[in-house]
Amino acid sequence: MKNKIRVIFEGGFKSCCNVFSADQLKVFTNSWFDKYPDIDFDIIDIEYTPWKSEPMAEFAYKHLKKEAFPLTYCNDILVSLAHFPERDFEHIKNTVPLTEDQILKQAEEVKQNL
Repeated sequence: MKNKIRVIFEGGFKSCCNVFSADQLKVFTNSWFDKYPDIDFDIIDIEYTPWKSEPMAEFAYKHLKKEAFPLTYCNDILVSLAHFPERDFEHIKNTVPLTEDQILKQAEEVKQNL
């Protein structure tokens, strides 16, 4: 069975100097998966593609607003937020779901950096 990894953005991925669309990110990341045939990877920009959020995503958005994005899911479980996943996906496939406490901690860190 393939592991399904989804990265959810709102309005593209914003770096310090650019905004990258979902299509651009798919081109950039396409070669990452040559060594991971067991991963089904997708990037979704919710400004253009319908996506139904789940309770943990709503909790993260409530506390982090747009700073919660991107959201990363593995097999429909929220495993990270606020940063694009790294090229090595082994740690994502074997991770545990984010907790409300972890999300609240990250919200505090974001507030301190504003």
